[in-house]
Amino acid sequence: MTLWDVLAPRGVAVVIDATHGCMATRGVNQRGVTMRTECWHGDFHDDRDLRREFLASIRDARTGGR
Repeated sequence: MTLWDVLAPRGVAVVIDATHGCMATRGVNQRGVTMRTECWHGDFHDDRDLRREFLASIRDARTGGR
């Protein structure tokens, strides 16, 4: 079951930023390498402005509104 199936919302947005461990520990040995995964359903999928607003809000939350 997913949020989409259970709650039947108008839209679901999922954004995951994660550290890429293999890049930091093997091979190229680059520190601070991150990867972003995004998934958009419903209104978030259909409305580019809504996506931008959502991404701005999580960016502001991370930086304390700066």
